[in-house]
Amino acid sequence: MKRFSILTLIALLAWSCEGVIVYKDYVSEPVLIVNAMMDAADTTHLVKLAISDISEVDTIKNGSVQMYVNGVLVSEGDDLLRERDSYYRISTLHNFRCNAILHEGDKVKIVATANNGKFKASAESVVPSPGVVTSVDTSAVVKVEDVGWTHTYLRFNIGTRDVSSGDDYYFLTLVRHYHVKNYRDGVLISDTKSSLGEEFDCLEDIILSEEATVVNPEFTSIGSYNTCGVFTDRRFKNGEARLKIYGDKYQYSSYDLGGDAYRFQVEGSDSLDFTSTIDVRVNHISEEYYYYLKALNNLLGDTDDTGLFLEKTTMPSNINGGIGFFGIANSGGKEVLIEKKVVSLKE
Repeated sequence: MKRFSILTLIALLAWSCEGVIVYKDYVSEPVLIVNAMMDAADTTHLVKLAISDISEVDTIKNGSVQMYVNGVLVSEGDDLLRERDSYYRISTLHNFRCNAILHEGDKVKIVATANNGKFKASAESVVPSPGVVTSVDTSAVVKVEDVGWTHTYLRFNIGTRDVSSGDDYYFLTLVRHYHVKNYRDGVLISDTKSSLGEEFDCLEDIILSEEATVVNPEFTSIGSYNTCGVFTDRRFKNGEARLKIYGDKYQYSSYDLGGDAYRFQVEGSDSLDFTSTIDVRVNHISEEYYYYLKALNNLLGDTDDTGLFLEKTTMPSNINGGIGFFGIANSGGKEVLIEKKVVSLKE
């Protein structure tokens, strides 16, 4: 049976993927948990705080977060309401929102305190250069599942380019965007936009070779899944590569939203204009961040066909005076149109 260390539990709560990498397997006394996964392409960054005890995670009583860029204080974190999960239970992690514009090469430091200064922790990271997406092609693919039934997937064939001649590390993300306009008698009465991160299937090798049969050596053990979409430049150093992933086709269309267009309808509208796009992003990260996501892959997918956990999972920590992880990605990408249509809602 799987044994969860306290840091493993912290990683699960936070997932809502240079130099010596420290792995902390347990804590012997209460310490401050700090988790922050930032993207230099964003201007708003979340830092999550909690308190760890020997066997549980608890909420902070009060806290603060300061964010420094190149030694200059640029943001005092705004204390937000704690997250709620899909069952509307309040998370033990407390969110602080920092606002900052980040550039390649910036040295970023976060300093966090909690419980009237009893706990204090800090971490530093350097903003890498941005990842590159050169092209994105999509196609519908029907695959036969193990149980014999078929399912339609949307296959993404993504072009990327290595950013330097050194050792580089990446992970892939998809973000779905909706834009829905409601009309009544030809007059616009509602205009809404929303975004949602998407899961995708990386059970096959994410890097598409000419033979398309090469197994990625990073994920060859039984039951190992590339849930976080991580990869290195080992096979395309200082060159280009194509990435292949699959997503549920119906997650990227109006079908996903209740099976018809009425989920988008606002009161009084008689037609709507629906647009769905996917933002495909390659995130350039540090080696330290890469191995954190690799450990998270094990945590999220280290089961065999029986559903039993194969081995203990430990998570890296780079927090001084606490535990958790602070990483910065720098992403580049392309947005592709998935669906655009006008739907009449008249009887």
